[in-house]
Amino acid sequence: MDTFTTLEEILLQLRNTLNTGRTIDDWDEKCLYAEKELCPNSRYKLSDRCRIGATTIVDENDVEHLPSEIEASRLRLYCYGWYLVDVVSSAVKQHPYATARELLQALNYYVTNDSFINFSEMKKRPKILNIGIFPSFSISQLKQALTAIKSDILTRGYFLDYPDGSVIIESRDSELISLCNLISFKSEWALYLCISLPTTERVGHWSHMLYQKFPVSPKRNPDDNKMKSPV
Repeated sequence: MDTFTTLEEILLQLRNTLNTGRTIDDWDEKCLYAEKELCPNSRYKLSDRCRIGATTIVDENDVEHLPSEIEASRLRLYCYGWYLVDVVSSAVKQHPYATARELLQALNYYVTNDSFINFSEMKKRPKILNIGIFPSFSISQLKQALTAIKSDILTRGYFLDYPDGSVIIESRDSELISLCNLISFKSEWALYLCISLPTTERVGHWSHMLYQKFPVSPKRNPDDNKMKSPV
């Protein structure tokens, strides 16, 4: 079994191999494995350290098992080889020399949307701001909650403190909805705002969701997702 390497190195190796015209059929029989702490994460990172190993084994009862050497090393399934190759192949067809960051974007997009990224369409997307407002929840408490669920919002979000609580602002496909739901059970409520900024071609719009501990959560504003005047 191969030694540890980074996801960045694997993505660039696959890209370079595909650009030579060679096929990578053997990756159907491979998977990536990593330490337990990395595997539950919802997003991949270029710095993630993983190993290439044999694919998982499915028994007669359709139960999936890790290879014995992976079990012995106490590693966990990190990524299936077949969909890693499919994602990189799709990206390379659009951009033969896609950067490692673009390949990572394609991989995380696939995991979130179960479809391949279209880089041309992504450029047309309006900029979106995702905002989470957490009353009676300090920044330190918020970061503790993010650490507990191993969220990478910790590294990409912008944190604000205000007298009665804290705020997170970030601009990618967001995990804030699930975070608001989680924290609403520890606080009186949590508010999620999604703001699509106006462009020369599109009118800006916004939506929001209020998460409450009692009586029912969440509550959506009846006017949400309707087109609004630019803000």
